[in-house]
Amino acid sequence: RPAQISITQKFAGAWTVGFMAATPRVTTSLEPVVNTMSQDERSESPHLEAKLGYEQDLWGKSAYYGKPRGFTVQVASAWQRTNIASNAAVATSTWGQNSYTAVAVAAPDHRYVNHWAVQGSMFIPLIPTTSANLAGTASILTQWSVGEGQGFVLGTWLTDDAFYQAQKLNAAGTAALTYEKILTSSFTGFVQGQYYFNNEWFLTGVWGYMRNFGLGFDRLTPGGNFRVAMASNPLTAGNNAGSGDMTKYSNQLTGTLWYQPIKAIKFGLSYAYTRDVYFQKTGYAAAGTFTGAAAASSQFKDIGEDHRMEFVGFFFF
Repeated sequence: RPAQISITQKFAGAWTVGFMAATPRVTTSLEPVVNTMSQDERSESPHLEAKLGYEQDLWGKSAYYGKPRGFTVQVASAWQRTNIASNAAVATSTWGQNSYTAVAVAAPDHRYVNHWAVQGSMFIPLIPTTSANLAGTASILTQWSVGEGQGFVLGTWLTDDAFYQAQKLNAAGTAALTYEKILTSSFTGFVQGQYYFNNEWFLTGVWGYMRNFGLGFDRLTPGGNFRVAMASNPLTAGNNAGSGDMTKYSNQLTGTLWYQPIKAIKFGLSYAYTRDVYFQKTGYAAAGTFTGAAAASSQFKDIGEDHRMEFVGFFFF
């Protein structure tokens, strides 16, 4: 948890309002994988969050993180300003033309960016209880957010929260003189169903979703000496990212069987399936090397899938 000052106030029985000013979160995900110069990010403001919540026992309660809780609705927002300084040359790859063409970023341009997010969540008891006994209870929890550069809120796992965009080419038309770092607009959320067999054993099923949007490929090449082939022109590629492709959208399904014999210990066995869809199709030219030119077109894919079994333990001491 970041160092913070927070204020929470309850009013009118069921309502809660809160505000937090915290140490700013600067994530290395703002840099492409091939760029190790994360020191070009400087915070211009604290990390600010505000929340408004409503909670009421309307028809009974269900388990919310192991405790009985009534119907709950919350709306939260967050904001942070980051100063991205000019930096030395880095090497990245064009994005958006079904190939990775090497491009030198001669001088990423200085700019200020505003990370922001608005999030809404709802907890609905489906099979409620009127006591502390959770056996036989069921609930739905759903949470959705929209924003730009949401890695400052959701964590460094969100590696697509920013990208480089070319602004102009040099006289030879082979490299970009100026790039700008742009925060990615994204929509994320999940729906979770939960059922308690008894007070120790319970089951959760989650569908999670993430969608990046507003990433167009309609940038035009300037005239004169700047007219170069599509394959080597980062302006016509629209955007410039790191060595990995940008995600268009992602779905994940997870089911977990939990066992919590006492409040301080919890074990879980889970299965997860993830399916990512990318903006461009790419193939392998060699082990560990993505390309769109050297690989056979039949090998091109814009979909990635993953299956995972996991055993976890939580120890609250």
